[in-house]
Amino acid sequence: MHFIQLNKFIKEGKKEENIDLWNWLTFICNKDKEGVKMAIEENKEIKKAQEELEYLTGDEAVRRIAFLREKYERDYATNMSGARKEGIKEGIKEGIQEGLKEGERKKAIEIAKEMLAKKLDIDLIKEITKLSQEELEKLISKK
Repeated sequence: MHFIQLNKFIKEGKKEENIDLWNWLTFICNKDKEGVKMAIEENKEIKKAQEELEYLTGDEAVRRIAFLREKYERDYATNMSGARKEGIKEGIKEGIQEGLKEGERKKAIEIAKEMLAKKLDIDLIKEITKLSQEELEKLISKK
């Protein structure tokens, strides 16, 4: 791994011991046109990178497509993040509501059991607890 200060490289501009690294830096900085030509001639990967760069920067339609592709990817990431957060909020809200409903149902069953133990009228128990006839019959049969 190399850490390079491009400003320093541009100022000094001397060939390094590692000629491949020097060629890439010359290509990236693009200050010395003659050096870039030499780097392209000496390294086929740099030549391929130059061809890709010319292709991408030479055609307005291709640049537009590349821009739109990048925009799509950023928008997609943003939308997915927002959707995930919204989904979590909705899930929590739904979980709380379901938990409350389940808690209310359990409490109604407890109350119904106590009322059945005191031998209160079934219709009165149904009216107060809002339990169905079937649920009350199950409670009676469990006793």
